[in-house]
Amino acid sequence: MPGAGDVVLTGLEIGLALGLGVVVGLVVGLLGAGGSIVTVPVLILLLGLSATQATGTSLVVVSIVSTVGLLTHARGGRVAWRAGFGFAATGVPAALGGGYLAVLLADEVITVVLAVLLLGTAVYMWSRAEPVDPPAPARSTSWWRILPAGVVVGLMTGALGVGGGFVVVPALVVLLGLSMPVAIGTSQLVLVLNALAGLTGRAGTGSVALTVGLVFAGGGAVGAVTASRLVGRLSGRWLSRAFSVLLVLVSVALLGELVL
Repeated sequence: MPGAGDVVLTGLEIGLALGLGVVVGLVVGLLGAGGSIVTVPVLILLLGLSATQATGTSLVVVSIVSTVGLLTHARGGRVAWRAGFGFAATGVPAALGGGYLAVLLADEVITVVLAVLLLGTAVYMWSRAEPVDPPAPARSTSWWRILPAGVVVGLMTGALGVGGGFVVVPALVVLLGLSMPVAIGTSQLVLVLNALAGLTGRAGTGSVALTVGLVFAGGGAVGAVTASRLVGRLSGRWLSRAFSVLLVLVSVALLGELVL
């Protein structure tokens, strides 16, 4: 089972995992994405997990935090179920394959790929404008435009433990014409399905520290609830750019640890 590679935490480590989870929850709640891409390097740099374990454990966090988010958005009518399941149609098989692939890759390879992804995300977060709802209602579109995005997100989720919300949300807005609130809610469905598929691909490999993931996710839930009370009080552009700087620093730290 996924918890085969679990680790024992000291009281200090439990407190650290909870605190870091709160920070990640705040990021997710304020930006609508980006939490899992911070979770993986945090698990490596501050909690001492290997890259393989960190990417697997992050899937536990994504599964739980995104499920909470999905339920919240569903109650508010902000989930386009058909679009979400359609997006996940290719993402789930890709995430399953990514989960199998991850345990075959060396930690160094995973770390380098993750660092590059962090830098790419930093560029996107720095340059993105304030989200604006499309002027027209959600439009129909050829599904061949969204399916490749589903594959890319699924592979990232399964292999790297990142949810890919920073890809899912823009794709749902641009390709399917969903409003930003509905795109964020629908992305939670995609993330949950992909994360569960990624965990299935890692079953029995010992690449998931289940206890760490559960504690971290608990903190993430607290952070997400807190963030819901802060949304609207802070500039979205300022938050995005501050987050992009953080991603660059984390990427440099990952590469530095690899070299030293």
